[in-house]
Amino acid sequence: MIPHTRRHLHSCSIPPLATILLLPWAPALFAQTVALSSGTAGSNGTVTLNLNLTSPSGSQPAALQWTLTFSPSAVVAISAAAGTAATNANKTLTCAAASGSYTCLISGMNANLIANGIVAAINVTIAAGAGNTSLAITNTLAASASGGNLTLSGTGGTITGSGSGTTPPPPSTSTLNTSLWTFLNPAGGSYSLNGSDLFLTAPGGSNHDPSFGGSNNAVGIMQPIGNADFTVEVKFDSIPTLQYQFEGVIVKQDAANYLRFQFGSTGGLLLVGASSILSHAESSLFSSPINLPNGANSLWMRIIKSGNSWTQTWSTDGRTYNTAGSFTHALSLTGIGPFVGNYNNTPSLAPTFTAAIDYFINTTPSAAGASTTDSFTGNLNTSLWTFLNPAGGTYSLNGSELLLRAPGGSNHDPAFGGSNNAVGIMQPIANTDFTAELKFDSVPTLQYQFQGAIVKQDAANYLRIQFGSTGSQLIANTSAILNHIETELIGGPISIPPGTTSLWMRVQKAGTTWTQLWSTDGSNYHTVGTFPLTLAANSIGPFVGNYNTLPSSAPAFTGVLDYFSTTTPSATASPVSDNFN
Repeated sequence: MIPHTRRHLHSCSIPPLATILLLPWAPALFAQTVALSSGTAGSNGTVTLNLNLTSPSGSQPAALQWTLTFSPSAVVAISAAAGTAATNANKTLTCAAASGSYTCLISGMNANLIANGIVAAINVTIAAGAGNTSLAITNTLAASASGGNLTLSGTGGTITGSGSGTTPPPPSTSTLNTSLWTFLNPAGGSYSLNGSDLFLTAPGGSNHDPSFGGSNNAVGIMQPIGNADFTVEVKFDSIPTLQYQFEGVIVKQDAANYLRFQFGSTGGLLLVGASSILSHAESSLFSSPINLPNGANSLWMRIIKSGNSWTQTWSTDGRTYNTAGSFTHALSLTGIGPFVGNYNNTPSLAPTFTAAIDYFINTTPSAAGASTTDSFTGNLNTSLWTFLNPAGGTYSLNGSELLLRAPGGSNHDPAFGGSNNAVGIMQPIANTDFTAELKFDSVPTLQYQFQGAIVKQDAANYLRIQFGSTGSQLIANTSAILNHIETELIGGPISIPPGTTSLWMRVQKAGTTWTQLWSTDGSNYHTVGTFPLTLAANSIGPFVGNYNTLPSSAPAFTGVLDYFSTTTPSATASPVSDNFN
């Protein structure tokens, strides 16, 4: 999911076989054939394909040369070893790599003939998300022991990859939020969720193009929006590799007028670009090739709308973004959502493609002034968050998570003594209704280790909503700190399945009614409790803490936060985030 920086391919300079053994006027003799076997490889997996020689009796060659050609985006590493038919004839194998090709020569300082059988074993590593990858054989040459030209033909092979559609996406372990999203598949297609990603599948054998013919026949999901400005970020855990595989985002006014932002493959290049569809007619706005680093298996896309100005950026690590292009376009927005598509001039040859979407988030505050969403994929957004550690503590990011550390040997309690001494980050919010969702990839286990969320009016009045450990039980609870005095409002022990490593929390505010919920899978939520409280909320954020009556014995604790998101009732005017958990 295209030229890009590859793993190092073995490279050397080899002279063409014709300059070694063949006379340019030598007549062609009997036909020889080399055929490459096929195989299957997983994402970023390696498969060995055998190259077999077949020669008519009495006309075996003494030397062979061929070139393998393939999509440089699909093949990230290739090497070869001499097969038994070559080694038995005391021949050596020399190969040279170039972008999209691999040329090999079998020869020796002898006149030994090469018998039928395996002349080379080709080791191929395919890119993450690569589908069916074809390797063709071209520029074939063969020579007899006397230097005569032997006619050599070649038959290529195919590697079936995990992105080809032959391996279906994982079965659903969570459900799509159908109160937010509408699934669209006018030309067929399917979706599933595995607890962390949404999988959109455009089946092979028919076209699912987002705009060919002036209609959107892609497979996707769409949510309603209004004309608010926004910055949407989408992370794809898939990379198009075959010709006319697409993944991206549609921003819609109606069925005849919309914008198409995408990553797409030509079969040899990965392109990022945008086009506009106006009155069912498509016009390309910009398109350019992008390079992927070694081992890349995810792509990030951002779409920024400011009035009638649009900008598309992309990244391979979620930190450093590159501008694909900007344009001005007036559109009365009604919907937005990710899509997957495919195309072929002969629809029956359209390639299957499954796009894996990790998240779709809006990083811009809603019109109501509610807090924003952060999946912590880059550096901490200090224009949004303020780091707090009044009693010491640190934070770091690992590329996909925020790590908040409360060191041992001193207390970092969110409320003991009527003050918040926890380690956390806070962002400003307006005093509107909201639902906040946090996913922690950490579980408190030692006595008085805590992780959760603070909702604050001021330093003397706030809510402490948390998971905490007694040392033998995990507790989910909420307490109110009013005028520096803490009172527990709801809570109790919770049971989690063995091996649980993540906890989800939701905090819902509706007027003066508050609800705390928790989950171990991000799909099935349990209610801790509901309570009334008047609080003029002005900030919110996650925290970690610890405590001991003897502070020097307070246990260290690191809370690992995958994401922090909020939605508000008015957020349909602006895109709503979804982590597809």
